Amino acid sequence: MTQSQTTAPSLLGLEEDGRDLFGLAAHKLNTPLACIRGFVSTLLQRGDQLDTETVQQFLSLVLTQTDRLQGLVRDFLLLARVNGGIEALARPFRPRDVLLNLVDDLGTEGVRVRFAGDVDSEVVGDAELVKLALRPLVENGLTYGPRLGMVTVTVDAGPGGTSWEVHDGGSRLTNERISQLFRPFTRSDEPVERRGSGAGLGLTLAKAYAQVLGGEVGGRADEQGTVFWVKVPAPAAEGA
Repeated sequence: MTQSQTTAPSLLGLEEDGRDLFGLAAHKLNTPLACIRGFVSTLLQRGDQLDTETVQQFLSLVLTQTDRLQGLVRDFLLLARVNGGIEALARPFRPRDVLLNLVDDLGTEGVRVRFAGDVDSEVVGDAELVKLALRPLVENGLTYGPRLGMVTVTVDAGPGGTSWEVHDGGSRLTNERISQLFRPFTRSDEPVERRGSGAGLGLTLAKAYAQVLGGEVGGRADEQGTVFWVKVPAPAAEGA
């Protein structure tokens, strides 16, 4: 059983600071490309004049910028996929299976991810799209929460749908700042070394996938950190 094809509204038509989204995307891609070109050009022209340690530093920086570029392209492809229209399925699945699969994808070695709530209650919905909506929320918790700290994912399944809460227990964001982070290319004010290499599209993608599922996404600050949540109409399966 499937739902009709759904498109997340107005994401690619969004304007920000007088510039369209395509212009912002081009600017984001140009930055790592310019860095890569600069380092490679220096190595080609003056590589024989540089010591081994400097060459290794340059190569490491080139690799870092290449990883950043790959992350940007991945996010843009995902955003284009959502705006092109995707179909949401309605099949039984267990939240625990989605979360275990997500944690395995993220490779969260050294970081504890705790599950709570109705993780074993079977619900009906699109497990893959739910995972794609949750992924940026968990990634944010791992990036901006305490180093090697705890990220808790709590699931609440009921007749009206399923909600997922991701609590990082460490970041210090205001409610006003949290609401701004769902706009494309908006980054946290955390120090640069903690921001990761993304484009600032993670929460935009989470919002888009939630909309495709007919749900919503949001966040709030509390005394222990930040909570991001996704609510989707994935009701508990019959007989669960």
